[in-house]
Amino acid sequence: MTAKTEALRLTSSLNVLLGFTFLALTNEFGRGTFVVGLLGVTAAWGIDSGRIRFRPAPWVWNALLAIPLTVITVELLVLGQPFLIALGHFFILLQLHLLLQPKSASDHARLQLLSFCFLLLASTLTTTVAFGGIFVLYLLVGTWSLILFHLRREMDRRPAEAVRAPALLTPSFLVVTSSVSLAAFIFTLAFFVVIPRVGAGFFKKRATPAIQVVGFSDRVQLGTMGEILSDSTAVMRIEVEDRAALRTRPLWRGISFENYDGREWSRSQYRGLIPLRQWRGGFPVGSPAPGPTVRQQVWLEPLSTTVLFALPRPVLVQGVPGLYADLGDALHLPFLPQDRLSYVVHSDPSRPSGAQLAADTAPYPPGILDRYLQVPPGEERTAALARSLTEGRPSAYAKVLAIERYLQSRLRYSLKIDRDERYSPVEDFLFVQRRGYCEQFATAMVLMLRAVGIPSRPVSGFLAGEWNEVGGYYLVRQRDAHLWVEVYFPGYGWIPFDPTPRADVEAVPVFTTVMHYLDALRMQWNRYVIHYQLGDQLSLLRTLREMWQEGTRALVLQPRLKVPGLGWPPPLRAPALLIVIALLVAGAVTYRLARRRWPALGPARGQGRTRLEVAFYARMLRLLARRGFRREPHQTPLEFARGVLARSRGAGAEVLRLTGLYYRVRYGGGGLTAAEATEVEQALKRLQVMRA
Repeated sequence: MTAKTEALRLTSSLNVLLGFTFLALTNEFGRGTFVVGLLGVTAAWGIDSGRIRFRPAPWVWNALLAIPLTVITVELLVLGQPFLIALGHFFILLQLHLLLQPKSASDHARLQLLSFCFLLLASTLTTTVAFGGIFVLYLLVGTWSLILFHLRREMDRRPAEAVRAPALLTPSFLVVTSSVSLAAFIFTLAFFVVIPRVGAGFFKKRATPAIQVVGFSDRVQLGTMGEILSDSTAVMRIEVEDRAALRTRPLWRGISFENYDGREWSRSQYRGLIPLRQWRGGFPVGSPAPGPTVRQQVWLEPLSTTVLFALPRPVLVQGVPGLYADLGDALHLPFLPQDRLSYVVHSDPSRPSGAQLAADTAPYPPGILDRYLQVPPGEERTAALARSLTEGRPSAYAKVLAIERYLQSRLRYSLKIDRDERYSPVEDFLFVQRRGYCEQFATAMVLMLRAVGIPSRPVSGFLAGEWNEVGGYYLVRQRDAHLWVEVYFPGYGWIPFDPTPRADVEAVPVFTTVMHYLDALRMQWNRYVIHYQLGDQLSLLRTLREMWQEGTRALVLQPRLKVPGLGWPPPLRAPALLIVIALLVAGAVTYRLARRRWPALGPARGQGRTRLEVAFYARMLRLLARRGFRREPHQTPLEFARGVLARSRGAGAEVLRLTGLYYRVRYGGGGLTAAEATEVEQALKRLQVMRA
């Protein structure tokens, strides 16, 4: 086996392994797929090198082809497997079939084609950022494999030159081909950016299973939220355009509840959803904001609820296919999200001051009193505590603050609760345990406020989450799920209050910054690769248009400085010019090295016509091989011609004449005359009909 064949076999094996790695990234195939691929490649190396004796007859290989065909048929028609899964199993078996049999150059091309099919299949089944890293490696190794395959095919066509061909997989080869890979990557990236997104989704499926969240259904039992407060699963990431406008810690509002029966909260009267009408690319919600709004870009993981999350008092929602609202001011999608969802919400950040709330003495609307003063029987001690805390308070706002401060200062936050079933959950929390988490704090405050005639309700949502300073967004996890209180003030509507004291802050992990970088990378991958949409393309085109217009104006104002980067800020002009010059120089050097090292990659000066004309010699070798005259690797063209002459004078004379013309054209730099070209064609026809 020659060094050229070894190089092709090595890169082809790497290509196959990367293909199996793509499938291993998916949940449907898993890591075992990579193990199967690694075992197959290892066995193929042993068979090809002769260390493993495995040489079945050709008919056996043909019979084995029935296995992948049978598997895909049974999976589709009998087992009812999804088409993509059955197709993946078919590709895996077919790849193993090709790996374990003797391989020609064409078989290596088929291996690379199947590896590319693995890439396409995995791209529809996974959204992990690791796919991008493996893709870069695949592009690099794939370029090596294709170039080596091309060189191997050229050497097979011209075996006389194969012995004198330079060694492959040298440092210069790796440098040049890596440059080609980089150029191909840039070219591919340009296509990715400009090709319109149609969003047909024929093969689209849910990339990740829905995350089960608690607290966002019509009925929520007290104590269930504690199950997820130690879960670090990410549920959403939120960019806030103007963080300075947030006067308090952000709360991402979900839904509110109305009725409490002593064990669970319910919102039975809110089952009816009100469809909102779209207007100018968005869904107006509630009353317009009196001042500037806060823009939130939300990337929501697929959750087991239709509820949308945002800062309180939303006024406009964009980027959703439809929107519904309920009587509790919650926003709902028309259906469960099947994939990650990106939407924009504009919220009113204004909040009345304490003095304004204290001065609000307007009467409550009857509907508010009917729905938000309900207290279950058996909570007499809770009501008595509320009256004692608020006695003598001059306003509803003062009563709210008194109860909130009592809960924050006199009770402790804890996830470890030993319930005493002799008491109701709220009484057990206030008078026995005197510790709990957000569900107990919010429920107790609502019941105490209602006991003194103040309409209130619990609200389920999420705390601010973890601020990622690298990506500039809030990372919200399951453990950030939270319950707080909204109190109704006639002049201002529902105002949020949070009676839950801050939990003890855990020590910051050593690798927090590293994790922030990784999560920011994951978010950017989902943002600009997985969910790259037509709107992003239009935004990019607008940016390029603005840069073009700015550069044009700069050229008009400074006509002498016609250099790249002129329309950029002055500090960036010199670096931009240096980058352009460096890219041009690198491209020129790479092209010259490629032409000098591998002429087969592109015709050198004056050689294009010569290479076409000497193709007749390869045709002659193929004709002679069919008649039993095979040229050995160690034979020169002249030695081979003399060997043919010794065995057949008729064929030998033709071969000697064609060999002489081959030498003159190949090494003399001249071309065939019209008469010689005719002579060559006639000689080849005579060889074709001549018997050995």
